[in-house]
Amino acid sequence: MELLKLFAGIGLVIYGIYQVGQSIFFTTKSSSFDWGGFPASTPVLIFLAGILALVFIPGKLSNVGWGIMVVGVILIFYNTSIIVSPVSLVQFLIATAAMVGGLKLMYSSSRHIL
Repeated sequence: MELLKLFAGIGLVIYGIYQVGQSIFFTTKSSSFDWGGFPASTPVLIFLAGILALVFIPGKLSNVGWGIMVVGVILIFYNTSIIVSPVSLVQFLIATAAMVGGLKLMYSSSRHIL
Protein backbone atom coordinates (compact mmCIF):
# COMPACT_ATOMS: atom_id res chain seq x y z
CA MET A 1 0.00 0.00 0.00
CA GLU A 2 2.85 2.38 0.79
CA LEU A 3 4.39 1.75 -2.63
CA LEU A 4 1.07 2.67 -4.24
CA LYS A 5 1.05 5.94 -2.25
CA LEU A 6 4.57 6.65 -3.43
CA PHE A 7 3.70 6.15 -7.10
CA ALA A 8 0.48 8.17 -6.73
CA GLY A 9 2.50 10.99 -5.17
CA ILE A 10 5.05 10.91 -7.98
CA GLY A 11 2.22 10.97 -10.52
CA LEU A 12 0.55 13.97 -8.85
CA VAL A 13 3.82 15.92 -8.70
CA ILE A 14 4.51 15.22 -12.38
CA TYR A 15 0.94 16.24 -13.27
CA GLY A 16 1.27 19.52 -11.33
CA ILE A 17 4.62 20.36 -12.94
CA TYR A 18 3.16 19.54 -16.35
CA GLN A 19 0.18 21.83 -15.79
CA VAL A 20 2.32 24.76 -14.67
CA GLY A 21 4.98 24.08 -17.31
CA GLN A 22 2.50 24.28 -20.17
CA SER A 23 2.35 28.05 -19.80
CA ILE A 24 6.12 28.66 -19.66
CA PHE A 25 8.08 29.01 -22.89
CA PHE A 26 11.84 29.35 -23.30
CA THR A 27 13.12 31.09 -26.42
CA THR A 28 16.71 31.43 -27.56
CA LYS A 29 18.50 33.63 -30.00
CA SER A 30 19.12 31.74 -33.21
CA SER A 31 22.02 33.87 -34.43
CA SER A 32 24.49 36.43 -33.17
CA PHE A 33 23.91 38.97 -35.95
CA ASP A 34 22.24 41.35 -33.50
CA TRP A 35 25.60 42.20 -31.84
CA GLY A 36 24.11 41.28 -28.51
CA GLY A 37 25.40 37.95 -27.32
CA PHE A 38 26.10 34.39 -28.18
CA PRO A 39 24.13 32.22 -30.55
CA ALA A 40 22.08 29.54 -28.82
CA SER A 41 24.46 26.75 -29.78
CA THR A 42 27.47 28.17 -27.90
CA PRO A 43 26.18 27.55 -24.34
CA VAL A 44 24.93 24.10 -25.31
CA LEU A 45 28.35 23.17 -26.71
CA ILE A 46 30.03 24.43 -23.52
CA PHE A 47 27.63 22.31 -21.45
CA LEU A 48 28.39 19.25 -23.59
CA ALA A 49 32.12 19.92 -23.16
CA GLY A 50 31.54 19.80 -19.40
CA ILE A 51 29.79 16.44 -19.71
CA LEU A 52 32.66 15.09 -21.81
CA ALA A 53 35.16 16.39 -19.25
CA LEU A 54 33.24 14.59 -16.50
CA VAL A 55 33.36 11.35 -18.44
CA PHE A 56 36.94 11.45 -19.65
CA ILE A 57 38.88 13.33 -16.94
CA PRO A 58 39.58 10.94 -14.04
CA GLY A 59 39.89 11.55 -10.34
CA LYS A 60 40.00 14.90 -8.62
CA LEU A 61 40.27 16.80 -11.89
CA SER A 62 36.66 15.89 -12.65
CA ASN A 63 35.67 19.07 -10.78
CA VAL A 64 36.79 20.89 -13.92
CA GLY A 65 33.92 19.18 -15.75
CA TRP A 66 31.43 20.35 -13.13
CA GLY A 67 32.76 23.89 -13.43
CA ILE A 68 32.43 23.85 -17.20
CA MET A 69 28.87 22.53 -16.86
CA VAL A 70 27.97 25.31 -14.41
CA VAL A 71 29.32 27.91 -16.85
CA GLY A 72 27.26 26.29 -19.63
CA VAL A 73 24.06 26.35 -17.56
CA ILE A 74 24.63 30.00 -16.59
CA LEU A 75 25.15 30.92 -20.25
CA ILE A 76 22.03 28.98 -21.25
CA PHE A 77 19.92 30.95 -18.76
CA TYR A 78 21.65 34.20 -19.76
CA ASN A 79 20.89 33.54 -23.41
CA THR A 80 17.22 32.60 -23.06
CA SER A 81 14.04 34.57 -22.70
CA ILE A 82 11.28 33.18 -20.50
CA ILE A 83 7.72 33.88 -21.64
CA VAL A 84 4.88 33.08 -19.24
CA SER A 85 1.47 32.97 -20.85
CA PRO A 86 -1.65 33.80 -18.82
CA VAL A 87 -2.99 31.04 -16.59
CA SER A 88 -6.38 30.91 -14.93
CA LEU A 89 -6.44 30.95 -11.15
CA VAL A 90 -8.32 27.64 -11.05
CA GLN A 91 -5.72 25.92 -13.21
CA PHE A 92 -2.91 27.29 -11.04
CA LEU A 93 -4.64 26.18 -7.82
CA ILE A 94 -5.26 22.68 -9.19
CA ALA A 95 -1.61 22.35 -10.25
CA THR A 96 -0.37 23.63 -6.89
CA ALA A 97 -2.71 21.33 -4.98
CA ALA A 98 -1.56 18.35 -7.07
CA MET A 99 2.11 19.13 -6.38
CA VAL A 100 1.61 19.69 -2.64
CA GLY A 101 -0.60 16.62 -2.27
CA GLY A 102 1.83 14.51 -4.26
CA LEU A 103 4.77 15.66 -2.16
CA LYS A 104 2.89 14.87 1.05
CA LEU A 105 2.02 11.41 -0.26
CA MET A 106 5.62 10.81 -1.28
CA TYR A 107 6.93 12.00 2.09
CA SER A 108 4.49 9.95 4.16
CA SER A 109 5.07 6.78 2.15
CA SER A 110 8.86 7.13 2.00
CA ARG A 111 9.13 7.16 5.81
CA HIS A 112 7.52 3.71 5.91
CA ILE A 113 9.35 2.23 2.93
CA LEU A 114 12.85 3.32 3.97
